[in-house]
Amino acid sequence: MTKIFICDSCSQPIMNVREGWVEWHRSTASASDPQLQGLRLVHHSSRCQYDGDVLWQDKRVLMDGALADFLGDDGLMRLLTFIHEGEFSNNDEVLEMIKRLHVNGYEAAFRNFKNAIYSGVFEPNTPENYHWQSDIQATIDEFGEQ
Repeated sequence: MTKIFICDSCSQPIMNVREGWVEWHRSTASASDPQLQGLRLVHHSSRCQYDGDVLWQDKRVLMDGALADFLGDDGLMRLLTFIHEGEFSNNDEVLEMIKRLHVNGYEAAFRNFKNAIYSGVFEPNTPENYHWQSDIQATIDEFGEQ
C-alpha cells in the first residue's frame, strides 16, 4: 500500500514521494536565534510552497528539503535532531511532522480525531494527538482516509 500524504497548503493528496516537499522558515533578524518555524508538508510546486519574496519582506528565509529526506530511519533522525538541537521555536511542529511521516495511519486520520472523539468512535485516554493505533484505525474506519 502506497502512503498518501496531504498537502498543508492546498489540502490535496501528494500521490508519491517525489511530489512532496517539507519546508519551514527562519528569521534573518538574529543569527544567534534562528527561530525556525512554519514546518509543513506541501507539493513540490511553487503554487503550494511558501512565497520566498513575502518571507524575505518579513525578514525570514525559506528552508526546505525533499520529502524523501524526511522518511525512513534517516528522515526520522533528521527530525529528531531538530528537537535535540532546539532549532524550532515550537517543538510541537516537529513532533506533529514525525507523527504524520512515521506513525502508521496518522496522516490519514489526524484531521478527524476531534470528530471521532466527539462522535464516540473512541474515548481519549492519551495526550491530545498522541493516539494508540487502535484509535487511529477506528478513526479511519469511521471517517475514511482524509
